[in-house]
Amino acid sequence: MLLIEFTFPAGRYHATAWGRHVNEGVPEWPPSPYRLVRALYDAWKRKLANWDAGRVERVLAALASSSPLYRLPATSVAHTRSYLSKNEKNPQEKTLIFDGFVVLNPRATLLMGWPNLLTDPSLLDDLDSLLSVLNYLGRSESWISARVLDGVTGVEWNCLPTPQKEVLPGDIVPVAVAVSPVDYEPSPIARGKKTRTYSWFEAIATGTDLLLEHGLSYPPAMQYVDYVVPPEDFESEFIPARKSQDSPINSVLYALDSKVLPMVTQTIKVAEQVRIRLMGIHK
Repeated sequence: MLLIEFTFPAGRYHATAWGRHVNEGVPEWPPSPYRLVRALYDAWKRKLANWDAGRVERVLAALASSSPLYRLPATSVAHTRSYLSKNEKNPQEKTLIFDGFVVLNPRATLLMGWPNLLTDPSLLDDLDSLLSVLNYLGRSESWISARVLDGVTGVEWNCLPTPQKEVLPGDIVPVAVAVSPVDYEPSPIARGKKTRTYSWFEAIATGTDLLLEHGLSYPPAMQYVDYVVPPEDFESEFIPARKSQDSPINSVLYALDSKVLPMVTQTIKVAEQVRIRLMGIHK
């Protein structure tokens, strides 16, 4: 069995599911296998570029060989609202952006597994090396720590593809999964005056420019697989932290008074220095 363990040190998973708009505020859950395969491809290009392409393709092909099973931890869903600049002359012109994310215990683990996949030790070592340089999954603030687990059996899966024989109660969620190299059917795609046929490994790395140019609904090496996600996964199991009784101060309002004020471009730097010193004073 091939088994990957994920932890989320920041206690959050930020990612927008394929086919959803970020302002819908609906985060991707569970983390999609297609996203993982592309993230590992990116990690190879940026951090292990000395590896041969065939070495990486073998690892990614194993992950795409079938739809994985999940053991999901308890989670909650939250979002933030940010009013971002529209780059207009009027600085008051803002646009509202929603950031939906999944909240979970930073010590909780998520398991993604392929119970029927037989792998050799060298492939597991290569996968573990790629996972070790993967700092985030989804958006850059979505920190992760991932590794291959060896010698684990008897995992109680709670998130399965719907074709599985076991039927679990829960919600049906479409999840982006990489098409296996065996099932991938390359078709010629026109790029300008030239027509090109993408191999499976090339199709994994295609960008949105290809989709927009040809009006494709989703990438050529991606497919949707329906998963049963247990509803209890979105029930919080966290106990709110008790408020400290040591200091009633939780915010400070201040103004700068000087004949020569800092430039507005120094706002963040100055505010951060003030924050550091105030937090030090009030412990």
